[in-house]
Amino acid sequence: MRPRGEVRAALSGAALAWAREQQQAQPDQVKGVTWRQLAELACVGYAAARATVKNMVNAGELLPSGEMPVPGSRRPMATYLPANMQPPAAAGLDDVLHGWGRG
Repeated sequence: MRPRGEVRAALSGAALAWAREQQQAQPDQVKGVTWRQLAELACVGYAAARATVKNMVNAGELLPSGEMPVPGSRRPMATYLPANMQPPAAAGLDDVLHGWGRG
């Protein structure tokens, strides 16, 4: 398997640092980061960051966490969190019934 590229490694490190910083500030409410903010934090060009973040989402390395209004943009931008920092999803009815039958 090929090693990560420099852009992907920089964006991944910046996303992890952002999430940890947000988690320390507000442990119960971690906000995601936009691809533009990631590009600025990682000192990566916008075009490379946009394409790489899209690939990271497709690979499951980053997960969408919502949207946020951004100055200078008409539409809100998607925010992302590293996959290992994503809060656990609520259990669905299937999960509850399967767990109930085991116990």
